[in-house]
Amino acid sequence: MQVIQELEGAKLKVTIKEGSVKLQKHRKEAAKTISEKREIAGYRKGSAPEDVVIKDIGEERFLMEVADIALNALLPKVFDKLDAQVVNFPGVIETVKSNDPLEVVFIMEVMPEVDIDKKKLAKIQVSLADVEVTEDEVMDEIA
Repeated sequence: MQVIQELEGAKLKVTIKEGSVKLQKHRKEAAKTISEKREIAGYRKGSAPEDVVIKDIGEERFLMEVADIALNALLPKVFDKLDAQVVNFPGVIETVKSNDPLEVVFIMEVMPEVDIDKKKLAKIQVSLADVEVTEDEVMDEIA
């Protein structure tokens, strides 16, 4: 589930919650990804079980990997909901409130909306200067 709250200054506060069932899938993927990158004694790359991986790298680091995988899966859904163009991706992670179920709150900057007065815009005139370039000038620049 995603909750999007508009903040001042072209920013959005996004809260993403992921249920326990889907989170288990992300935990397995994190364990596999980490064990593929690290050598864990007694296991082939990519085959170490979750508890062994956690013992090897620590609970906090493992949970950050799980959160990263979950966010990569969930952020496209958040972007589909947005009407605005995102400036920074994924933004500043404000908090990871819980890890089961996962709840992540972060701030994203979006392009500001600009209202242009069409009457004032119509009054703006741009004049183009006549510029002539000789062949000698072109050849001097190329050489």
